[in-house]
Amino acid sequence: MTSQNISFEVRGAGELLSHTCLWQSEADAPECTIELPRDGEIILSCTSVGKITMEGGLHLDMTRSQAGVRLFTWSPTARTEGEDGDEASITIEHPSDDFPELTINIVRAEEAALSVEAEEPVVEIDRDSLRGFFTAYGAYIVAGLAAVGALIFALLMPAHRDELIGGAAGIAIWGYLATDEGDKFRARLLLFLGAGLTMCFAMAMPGSADELIGGAGLLSMLAILCGDNF
Repeated sequence: MTSQNISFEVRGAGELLSHTCLWQSEADAPECTIELPRDGEIILSCTSVGKITMEGGLHLDMTRSQAGVRLFTWSPTARTEGEDGDEASITIEHPSDDFPELTINIVRAEEAALSVEAEEPVVEIDRDSLRGFFTAYGAYIVAGLAAVGALIFALLMPAHRDELIGGAAGIAIWGYLATDEGDKFRARLLLFLGAGLTMCFAMAMPGSADELIGGAGLLSMLAILCGDNF
């Protein structure tokens, strides 16, 4: 097992707050902070749980807990004598040593609140498949094809050859530097296609070629700068 779901629930007076995330091996544990009212409850749901350590007046209610679910409350003494702002913590160890300790920080408050920060799960890309290859390197391929397209237009439009060759070099170099493996490229592809269509109009309308080539260059710049956003 390299990861498992872990759910946090906080119950206050008429409130139920919840969040589910991954607890992963060899990765930072989720950071959880809870504001717990005097009569509030914390419900932790997780398949595999090892040693549990509590500090600061918390109580593990075993009569209401069950397999995979642990219910925590303030102890009777802490409910009676505790004050708002009192702090407590729950530290949970996983049966596997590969998992980091998970610590839940708790503060007594009038109203319940729950905050969880967790790492996004790492998605492995299968580069051996065609789809995985394009997922990993598609953004690079699109930029390379756009540079080749600019060179083709340089051959077809001798009067603008120098600027189009320079544009092709800029697309190739800038596209490489501004791209990371796995970047999304749908928007980049559409913008480069728009630039190519604009260049076709530039060929058909020589009198407006300079303006249209400038528009194609702007679309290419947007493709490189913004093309990995969606």
